[in-house]
Amino acid sequence: SYSGIVLSDVLHYLEPSQQEVLLNRCFASLLPGGVMIICDGNAELTQRHGRTQLSEFFSIKLLKFNKSTSTLNYLSIDKIQTLAESYGLTVEIANNSKFTSNLMMVVRKKY
Repeated sequence: SYSGIVLSDVLHYLEPSQQEVLLNRCFASLLPGGVMIICDGNAELTQRHGRTQLSEFFSIKLLKFNKSTSTLNYLSIDKIQTLAESYGLTVEIANNSKFTSNLMMVVRKKY
């Protein structure tokens, strides 16, 4: 069990089924009063999402800063909220990039 978990810029590298398994495990292991920070691109922000995908292209293909052998799979905020709520957790948007679809979500478990 954990009082804090951070998933920063990793979920989109996983297959959708792996994303769900990871999120379920994280949500289930939050202690009362625990906080989880999720930073990732939001597929629902279509106008800005192209810029997020472009930055990942540069990061993976050209600069080879990040490694990926599969297709990138971006989640929607709705999917994360629905899953979090099934555990009785709340989700708030703490930071919303104006240029890309990257979001910082704060997931909390009440005491």
